[in-house]
Amino acid sequence: MSTISLAVYEVIIYKKNGSIKNTENISDFNNGSDLLNLFQKLPTFLNTSSSSITVLDLSQKRLKISSPEFKPFGRVISGVIETGEFGTENQIIDKSGNLVATKNKDHSAMSPFYFLCDLEKNSKRAILILQRFSQYGIYSIFSAVIKKEFEKQHHNYTIRISPLVSKKALDAVVKDGVIKKLTFKSIDPTKNSYNINSKNPSDYFNANEVYCEYNIVAKRNKSISLRNSISKILGVDAKVSDYITLREFDYNDIKVKFEINGKLQTISVNNWQNFSPDIDITSKVNINSAGFPIVGEIERATLDLLSDIKTELMR
Repeated sequence: MSTISLAVYEVIIYKKNGSIKNTENISDFNNGSDLLNLFQKLPTFLNTSSSSITVLDLSQKRLKISSPEFKPFGRVISGVIETGEFGTENQIIDKSGNLVATKNKDHSAMSPFYFLCDLEKNSKRAILILQRFSQYGIYSIFSAVIKKEFEKQHHNYTIRISPLVSKKALDAVVKDGVIKKLTFKSIDPTKNSYNINSKNPSDYFNANEVYCEYNIVAKRNKSISLRNSISKILGVDAKVSDYITLREFDYNDIKVKFEINGKLQTISVNNWQNFSPDIDITSKVNINSAGFPIVGEIERATLDLLSDIKTELMR
């Protein structure tokens, strides 16, 4: 069964050419504007009256919102967005290999994805949760549409949709995961590159065009036993050199690759704030007759996750 997961993002607004740290009140910016209004009108600018479709030609993807599933409830907006690619003609065969249909290059095979956005009044951020199915999701196309519509209405403001960091999720990876690889990034990326020389003049090797990393990799079925030190570094902005040193290699960051539940997660010590893993909800969701996750079950899992996130943010 394909993995069903939820990805969490924060939505913030700030003035163009201003500091991203000076975020606006999402329910009262630009002379009384409320971001809620944009999300309430999603069906209006996603589904045109003529074709019920929005076409993004640059990415060759189509996007539409399922009107029956669109649920504005107070300041929480949820629904199902369908997306599909076009531009190629594909033959469709059955399990025996027999041709049963042909998809025209102008047609799109649409797949549904659940979304929820919590736009709490007088807050500096909205919380956006997007469902993923296997390796597929809607973040890129959905965020592009939101940004495009926002900029039409608010020329002097910028909307930013980025992963929302969960310290709880970070701690879970460090606690339950095993370290499979450490990558030390050099302070001077080209310094160690000058130790590399090619005896073949036809290579035209240029040390200024590369950089060096130092990798420590666990052997098969083994792990790197530095969990205690890594746990004291990640998430607290501690000085790495107080816990881990590397002879004759000056570094300023470590990327830690964990294995947890059969999956790999990579966290940068310097940029752990950008770590936002997808939340696996496969065990909580069944598949319908069309082969897609049941929307109502995704919704329940999403609301539970939203409650946990808001509780964590209040601490």
